[in-house]
Amino acid sequence: MFSFDKLNYMIGGGIENNVPLIAEFMPARWGYEGVIVDTYVNNEYGKKFYNLEKKESVCSYKQSYHIPLLKELLNECKDAKTNSFGIKTVLVIKNLEIIKNEIVKENKINKAVRFPSPERISMENFNIALSNEIETYFENLNSFYSITFVGISLQKEVIYVEMDNKNPEILRVLRSNYYNNNLNEILTNSMLKKKLIVLANNTVMQKINPIYLLPAKTKFITLWTHFYAPKKYLFGKLIDTFWFNVMVLWAYSIILFIFLYFNILKQTMSIVTLMKTFLKSKN
Repeated sequence: MFSFDKLNYMIGGGIENNVPLIAEFMPARWGYEGVIVDTYVNNEYGKKFYNLEKKESVCSYKQSYHIPLLKELLNECKDAKTNSFGIKTVLVIKNLEIIKNEIVKENKINKAVRFPSPERISMENFNIALSNEIETYFENLNSFYSITFVGISLQKEVIYVEMDNKNPEILRVLRSNYYNNNLNEILTNSMLKKKLIVLANNTVMQKINPIYLLPAKTKFITLWTHFYAPKKYLFGKLIDTFWFNVMVLWAYSIILFIFLYFNILKQTMSIVTLMKTFLKSKN
C-alpha cells in the first residue's frame, strides 16, 4: 500500500488532495478503508482508549502544529506591516486571511475560548491593538488545549490504575493482542513530513492523525472526505465508516447489476457508434 499523496497530480494525487476521484470508483478503496478503520477503532483496545486518544490527538495537533503556524503567520504580518508596498503587502493580506479563516473554524467548534468578530481581521484593520488581541487569543487557546490534554491524560491514568488493580497483565495483553504499531503508523500518518498544509483557498488542512479527524459537517452525504476518516455523515448524522462504506459497496453492486441486466453499456456503445457514423456521413 502507498499513500494517495504520492500519486501524480494529473490523476488527483498530491498532498493537497484527499482521495483522487479515480479511486472513488474503485470498490477496493471502500472495502480497504472500512476494514482497516474498523479494525483500529473497534477492537478491544480501541473500545477502551480510542475516544480518549482522539481528544488527545486534537489537543496535541493544536498545540504542536496549528497554533504555532498561526503565530508564525501573525509574526510575519507584524514584521511586514512596516512595508506598505509590493510583496510584503501581499504577504500580510494572505496571512491575515488564513488567520481569520482558521479562527472562524475554531469558533465553530470551541465554545470555551472565542475570538469576537473575526471578520475584523484584515489588512485595513490590522494594527498593534488587533495584533495583540490575536496574540492573546492564541495564548489562551494554547492554554485551553494544554489543560484539556492534562485532564484527558489523567482520565487514561485512572483507567490504567483500575485495570492494573483488577489484573496487572491485562493492559499488556490488550496491547499485545490488539495494538499494531504498523497499523498505527498508517492511520496516523506519523511518518509524514508535512503535518499540515496551507491550501490555495487560504485555509489549513490537517494531514496528521486522519483516523482521529472527523470530516466537515454536512446535511447530505460525505462521499468525498479524507482517507481513514473514523466516521462519515449520512444526511446529517455521523455513522461508522465501516457501515457507510458497506452501503457504498452495496450501491455499486446494485448499479452494476442494473447496467448488466439492461445491457446499458452495450446500448451506450451502440449509440456512440451510430452517432459517429451519422457525423461521418454528414461530412
